[in-house]
Amino acid sequence: MLMLVAAPFAIGWTVLVTVGGFSALLVIAACVWFVFWFAPSNLISALRFFAVMRGSHHRDAEQVPVRYFRLRQPDESEVVARMKGVLDRGNIGAGDRLACYGTWRGGVLFVQRAFNHTALSWVEVRRFPWPIALGVTLVVLFIGGAWLLAASHSFLHTLNANLDSATLRY
Repeated sequence: MLMLVAAPFAIGWTVLVTVGGFSALLVIAACVWFVFWFAPSNLISALRFFAVMRGSHHRDAEQVPVRYFRLRQPDESEVVARMKGVLDRGNIGAGDRLACYGTWRGGVLFVQRAFNHTALSWVEVRRFPWPIALGVTLVVLFIGGAWLLAASHSFLHTLNANLDSATLRY
């Protein structure tokens, strides 16, 4: 536990001594962003650190609309369908003919998208762009890792040179 708390400070201090203050601030900001991005349910989040940083501690929890509707099948039986999220495209009205795509769980069809045959349009909910977010995160991690590797190599080289010059004097 102590290591999780002390590691960012040790990394920040090492970078501060090696390459300067502005770079150290960038590394610390990147560490905070990394922890926020990948672990929203970790210790720091439990302490409401990020909620205070984002100013969301004053707002109510965000509400996500959930739509339940019944689908009548060709054999006149009905099934319950659930669509969660803000509609990004299309709409569903009473009496529309739909082709729904999703997964079955507990006798309920969790609809991810549907085609409205009455309006001839796709109905979709807004989704988080995971591939883009993952790509940006991997690029930032790669560049940050390469930069940290170069900074640590420079630091160790400087430390080694200082140790060699100290041993030559005595």
